[in-house]
Amino acid sequence: MANKTKKPAAAPVPKGKKRPPKLLKEKKQKDKGSWRQRFSITTLLLSSVMICILIAGIVAGGYALNIVYRNKLTDTWAILFLELESYGNRLVQKFEQFQDEDSRSFTEQPDVILKVLRGGEFQRVRGDFPEKTPPGALHLRTPKLDSKWTVLQFAGKHYLAFSTSSNSASRLLGRKVSPGPYFLLWNLDIQKWLADSFKEPGSNVLYVVSKQGRLLHTNDKSITQTNYVQKPLVQKFVAAPLRQGQMEFESETGPAYGFFYEVPSTNLIMFVETLRGVALAPVWDLATHFTIVLFFILSVAGVLLQFPLASLIAPIKELVRLAAEIGDGNFEVRPKISGFGELRMLSGSFVDMAKNLTSRDERINMLLVEQQEKFRLSNELSIAQSIQDNFLFKAPLPEESGLEVAAQYTPAAEVAGDWYGYFHNEATGETVFAIADVSGHGAGSAMFTAIIAATFEETRARSVALDTFPMEDFARRLNRLIMKLGHGSHHATMLMAKYKRGEDKVEFLNAGHPFPLIVPPKSAGVNPEPVLMRSDLLGMSLDFLPVVKEVDFPPGYAILMFTDGLIEGAPDHRLYRDKRLAKIAFNGSDKSVKHMIDCVYADWQDYLRGEQATDDVCLLGIRSAA
Repeated sequence: MANKTKKPAAAPVPKGKKRPPKLLKEKKQKDKGSWRQRFSITTLLLSSVMICILIAGIVAGGYALNIVYRNKLTDTWAILFLELESYGNRLVQKFEQFQDEDSRSFTEQPDVILKVLRGGEFQRVRGDFPEKTPPGALHLRTPKLDSKWTVLQFAGKHYLAFSTSSNSASRLLGRKVSPGPYFLLWNLDIQKWLADSFKEPGSNVLYVVSKQGRLLHTNDKSITQTNYVQKPLVQKFVAAPLRQGQMEFESETGPAYGFFYEVPSTNLIMFVETLRGVALAPVWDLATHFTIVLFFILSVAGVLLQFPLASLIAPIKELVRLAAEIGDGNFEVRPKISGFGELRMLSGSFVDMAKNLTSRDERINMLLVEQQEKFRLSNELSIAQSIQDNFLFKAPLPEESGLEVAAQYTPAAEVAGDWYGYFHNEATGETVFAIADVSGHGAGSAMFTAIIAATFEETRARSVALDTFPMEDFARRLNRLIMKLGHGSHHATMLMAKYKRGEDKVEFLNAGHPFPLIVPPKSAGVNPEPVLMRSDLLGMSLDFLPVVKEVDFPPGYAILMFTDGLIEGAPDHRLYRDKRLAKIAFNGSDKSVKHMIDCVYADWQDYLRGEQATDDVCLLGIRSAA
């Protein structure tokens, strides 16, 4: 047989030795130098904690800075408004010093006295002035003063003007003068007056103009007589019907806030502008300091976290060492630190805790968002209520009107859809009253009451030139506005009354409103009667046709005007009957019109039985002097 070649036997492994795991060594050599090995768990945890601290700090700080920003913005508007109002009151007080407390004499003799001629010109009575002067030379459109105190400009000089009667002019001149209106003019240095009245506003831009379009004072040399009308603030004031307001706009040097204020009893309008960066400088400083503090906290936290992380990672490092030993073939090694089980339990606890914290954080964020939304809505409703309060008339009528007036206004919500207004025109002796009710109540209805109030104020201003208040034109214009802006979803009722001093008649215009009540004195021997007349709602049709009715209004008689919330506002849908209303008004008319309104309102409150009314209620009472 042929001999077979045998393979050499493998070398025996010495006793006590183990064959090295070649595959594991190759795997180790392959992964050596990988980024997963170089990037330690300590670095990962430390980076994660630092990033979380940074994100949490940015979120919390941003939220806090947002609240501070809003509060600072509100405070800035409030402070500047109060300063403007304070400046205006101070200026009015200086003007009032020209007149004694009894309002019949003057503390200083006027430099110029002018008589208003029938042709509209001014005739010099005393002083250094031309013999005759047209109104245009004084920058007046008509020979009348729209304000009690008016600053006029003539021949480069400024005068403080006051309209008075021939009796006052006779006392000043010491001789009898012809009947008619007179102007008293005091020569004054308006620049010095305004500089003394207004403290230096710092970085704010302040300028004062007259209603006749003359620039009187400014602390900014770039503002001139010709370019001030291009200011956004001035253009907003011309377009706005309110006496004061604010806006945010883009100026030549950046974002800015602007405010305007019409000084009462004068023809002066004050404007102030301030850069947003200047007004909110404390907020930016706070943001800078917060950033510095946040990075300081991160640095300290990075150093302090090294110690707890070292203790936390020690068991893991020991496990890594153990795995390396086993990879080298040492299967008998034992870990020096036993902590894997605790780490697993701790990991599970952290997972549960993270879930609970996540759920709690979500609830907290939802509550914060809800509270922020409630605060925003409450703030907007507060501003709307404040603006609506400015629309309501609260001052008594002058004695020469021959009337007394009283009102009671109770909204069903923060803002209401009811409105009332009145005014007396001294030149014509005419007094106009209006009461309106927009469908529904709340912010939507309040917007339309603002439109009605603004239109009423604009028409009142135009009625000075027309010598009468055009009730029918006013009603038609309101109907068009409500139709256009309401798109048929809103409508309104309105009742107007116009009375002229010395007459025993009153004119009514009713647009779908509850009929007014004529309340005679008890001595007249007759009962109260409603004024019945045809009427159409406002905002329902472009074919709206206003109707005016004239009614007897002898001395001592009263008129009660009210909205439908009085008779339909009970929560259980009970009606406050007309007979009961007439009886209470008649019993309360023997003293004053305010007493009559108070009696009706108190009886209506008793009728509600302590419950909240479901609709706005407005009462307006007028009484002719006996």
